[in-house]
Amino acid sequence: MQESSHKSVQFSIDGTPVDFPVEGDTAVGPELVLLDQDDDLIAGTPWAESGYAVLPFLDAGPRQVLVDSIKHAIFGRMRAAGIEVGDDYPLDQYHTMPGLTPELHHAFIERIRKSFPLDGSVDMAPLIERMSDICGVRVTSDAFCVRVVRPQSGDNNPPHRDVWLDTLRHRVNIYAPIAGSTLETSLPVLPGSHRWPESMVERTTGGANIGGVAYTVPAATRILGQEFNMVRPNPGEGEFLVFSPYMIHGGARNLSRNLTRVSLEMRFWRA
Repeated sequence: MQESSHKSVQFSIDGTPVDFPVEGDTAVGPELVLLDQDDDLIAGTPWAESGYAVLPFLDAGPRQVLVDSIKHAIFGRMRAAGIEVGDDYPLDQYHTMPGLTPELHHAFIERIRKSFPLDGSVDMAPLIERMSDICGVRVTSDAFCVRVVRPQSGDNNPPHRDVWLDTLRHRVNIYAPIAGSTLETSLPVLPGSHRWPESMVERTTGGANIGGVAYTVPAATRILGQEFNMVRPNPGEGEFLVFSPYMIHGGARNLSRNLTRVSLEMRFWRA
């Protein structure tokens, strides 16, 4: 079933109504659970049914080394975009940075839109070991992503399943707070949706156009047969969120008025 639409999509995050404008065609998929035919890396975990868990991250020492090196990489991309910043600038106040213009912000986002390669400047080996322990199989990765979402902005992507892009199947994802991650800003997920058939989810076709911003991955626009209610697991200090990319997630509207959220997001697959 397909329809052409210019409409407002409504859902909720922890009971707070959220909406976004979507343009283009939408469709409902076949009676097929994608995960039934793919490599389910969370199978056998205590949280396989919900599709996500908030778990201890790395030990304090390795965690601080990792966070510091990621921050260093972020500041390097800022400077490459023409933003003058010191290594001690609080990332959760990025939106108040003196001299930050829309043009400089756009130039910076263009430099972090694609992932950071694992080129040795950031040692992800302890995190890969941690994820291998969690999944019970050896996993690997070759890149990581950084997300920057300003308060009360349209910086966030819409709700989606990563695996609507075939290249992102057979994976498990993480979300780890770097700065400004709270119950108002952290990544939302839709529990259990990784086991839903495609026929249960209406989505855009050929990517998504949300408020004039183009996204490669389609956006979920409606859940058939039940309410579209997401939750924010909100990992705290020393924790991270591990979740199935087959689950609907995203739509991380930053409801804070004074915090920019910066997070590490990464995908792993069977080695």
